[in-house]
Amino acid sequence: MTVCQAPRPLPARAAPFSGESLASLVRRSADAMGYESPERVLSSLPDTGDTPAHVNLFPPGPSLDRLAQLLRRPPEDLLAMTVHRFAEQLVLAPRGSPCHGLCDSKTILKYFVTSTSPVCPRCLAEDSLPYERLAWSSRAVPVCLSHGCLFLWRCPACQRPLRWDRQDVSRCPCGQPLGDIEPQAVSSDGLRLAKQVHQTLLGDAQPLPEMSAAACFWWSDRLAAAIRRKHSHSISVQ
Repeated sequence: MTVCQAPRPLPARAAPFSGESLASLVRRSADAMGYESPERVLSSLPDTGDTPAHVNLFPPGPSLDRLAQLLRRPPEDLLAMTVHRFAEQLVLAPRGSPCHGLCDSKTILKYFVTSTSPVCPRCLAEDSLPYERLAWSSRAVPVCLSHGCLFLWRCPACQRPLRWDRQDVSRCPCGQPLGDIEPQAVSSDGLRLAKQVHQTLLGDAQPLPEMSAAACFWWSDRLAAAIRRKHSHSISVQ
């Protein structure tokens, strides 16, 4: 009888930074191993057919467990580095029922960036070892709270979206150093609002006492959609 052996941990592993995303940890681990891309680390994960293409979306299961073995980290620690970290504040639950521990696909598409990997150029320029923060993937807070600027989603040199699986977080595959880019600043009012939303996302604030954080996010999203529709209609009439 053939016995499947657990994979050995990677000889070179990166220790996670505070607030780091799982994609960033995988990327730095791949770099420590001298791999040509983060995909090399993921190549030994089980092919379940439903594993998300973006590491920051990994739910509990065989893929996350195998990755935890490779990185020699508890699976729950890796899960906290994914978008599911914010499930309690974003997923609506019936009144009186337990809070959700995972983000469903609808919530992920609504509140997180899944096709690109936004960065703050100023953070990358200041980091002694550049890394990607999980909070950068939030659509609700597209602002760096430390530098008061918008995140960069595309390379200004080649206009290509910044993919999560690029080899160097601080450089576009075309060669453009992202830390050299001057980002667009936001107003003081915009920064203050972004900080309030971020505190709600972390569960440290509740804008309306009679509504859960998830209900507040849902209501705000519906309000924003209505404003966009009205604005689009007024432009078409003109």
